[in-house]
Amino acid sequence: MMKKIIAFLMMTVILSSLMSCAKQVNIEMTERDKEISERIIAEKIGVTSNDLMSVIADVNNIEAITEISTQIVVCRVNKLQKAFVTEIGLLRFIYGVIIEEIYMDVNNMLKVGDTITISTAKGIIKGNDFKELFGNSERAQKIGYANREYEDNEYIASSSYKGIPVEVNKTYIMYLTDMYFENENLYAETGRQFIYEYTNGVLYQGLDYQKMDIDIEQLKNQITTDIKNRTGRVDEIGYDNYLEELGEIQRRTQ
Repeated sequence: MMKKIIAFLMMTVILSSLMSCAKQVNIEMTERDKEISERIIAEKIGVTSNDLMSVIADVNNIEAITEISTQIVVCRVNKLQKAFVTEIGLLRFIYGVIIEEIYMDVNNMLKVGDTITISTAKGIIKGNDFKELFGNSERAQKIGYANREYEDNEYIASSSYKGIPVEVNKTYIMYLTDMYFENENLYAETGRQFIYEYTNGVLYQGLDYQKMDIDIEQLKNQITTDIKNRTGRVDEIGYDNYLEELGEIQRRTQ
């Protein structure tokens, strides 16, 4: 009888502990979900698969993304260094990021703990901050986002190929290249739609912050397989030549 009572008490403690852990995880997840849900995305701007780079080649697939990238990293964004409106009316962001893990680095440029600068079209900015920064510029006036009033919780989300917007103090799995810019410490984010936010054990993707149904280890395994299949052709002939070659192959096979 005493053994049964002890077993029952032990099971109660275990279940209580598990429920406590589950409750804590749910609270952490809910905080991020609440943060996202409380924002109103007043405007969505950016590049889609139907324009710009797709004129040369369709690179919005994981095989091409892995080929044109020289690094795949887990990194934490610690600073927005600069934001500007391009000549064609797109937003561009320059971020400082800290490398937390390296999945691929074909040129052995990075180590864990490095702080590097990345350029990306992905970001999110309060509508009123956008007006304050760019409201008087001719480019901003052309795209019209500086001509309206914004509530405090209204944002402008910028993306490329509907990838998740990048934010300061968030962690991401990013595809990068060190081949695009001449500046040795400026990396271009190359992931298109393949960029993932990792917050409190949950992966998010897409312009609408969809939760992924896999964990980070499963994603890492997928990426590891993609890396094994990388041919290294872009390393041989260069970024621009690879895009032209890929576009030519795609046009012939259509």
